[in-house]
Amino acid sequence: LNVVRNVDNGSNRDILSYFTSLLQRCATKKAFSEGRNIHLYLMSKGIEPDVQLGTALIHLYTKCGRLRAASEVFDKLVEPDILAWNMMVVAHAKCGPFSHSFTLFNEMERRNVSPNEVTFVGILTAAANLSDCERGKMVYSQVVIIAVYVNVFVNNALIDMYVKGGFIHDASHVFNMMVERDVVSWNTMIGGWAKLACAEEAFALFNLMIHEGILPNEVTFLSLMSACAILKDLELGKQIHFQLGNYEITLKSSLRNALIDMYSKCGCLLEARYVIDRLFDQSSISWTSLIAGYVEHGHEEEALECLEEMKDEGFSPNEITYVCILKACGSL
Repeated sequence: LNVVRNVDNGSNRDILSYFTSLLQRCATKKAFSEGRNIHLYLMSKGIEPDVQLGTALIHLYTKCGRLRAASEVFDKLVEPDILAWNMMVVAHAKCGPFSHSFTLFNEMERRNVSPNEVTFVGILTAAANLSDCERGKMVYSQVVIIAVYVNVFVNNALIDMYVKGGFIHDASHVFNMMVERDVVSWNTMIGGWAKLACAEEAFALFNLMIHEGILPNEVTFLSLMSACAILKDLELGKQIHFQLGNYEITLKSSLRNALIDMYSKCGCLLEARYVIDRLFDQSSISWTSLIAGYVEHGHEEEALECLEEMKDEGFSPNEITYVCILKACGSL
């Protein structure tokens, strides 16, 4: 910022270009405080952002989750470019209020700003988070009308919308029609079937995914373990656990918690205990999964002992923990 304070000479275009570049770097690093100080400096000097500088500010604020500040900058731009519009649509689609993405989209229409594939990804994401498939389908129909290039990202957003809205067969239809599919496409469908406890469909897709040369990742295995836990299929769960090593998947806390949950629900409590004992970053979630397993399979005393261990390790029980403990006490 010492350099910033010394920029008092030079043409207005050079100054705007310089600060645009500086703000873009702040956005990349999510350096909110530094970027905000630059904005305040510009305001103190009476420098009005042009489209490029305004877009850089919007990029900074949306990247840092400061949507109110982003909106203030956006509203002052006379003619925002498509990049600025897209940043605002996508940011609200992810962070909310989701309905504001549609408000922005309608305003784009009113101002004759042509949406592109990024806009539609944002709108479909908003529709997915609102579980509003009807509005999402209406927007998607415009993709066909204006002949926007439908890439894998647009199709992935459409699949995600259908899955979250409970229209798994519509999602499957879009998936089967896709020319290009990436790991996100596969994971969305596998996760969709897993949530419906349709293990056969989830694992059939997983096998097809491997056959087509798409490498699974952490998200893939989280969905598969979830399916095994719902079905309480221990043998299938063990197979998935074994395959984690085959694909060199790092056992992060989320995967270890999923393993504990799966083994606990399947009644394989020794294995669940083995996993938690080797978990460096234990949490209330991992302990609660184990306690729930003990209670579900009639080991009430072990559940109470586990609660004491959990507290000794410095973890606070949550609502689910207490529900499990009350059930255990009622069964003693």
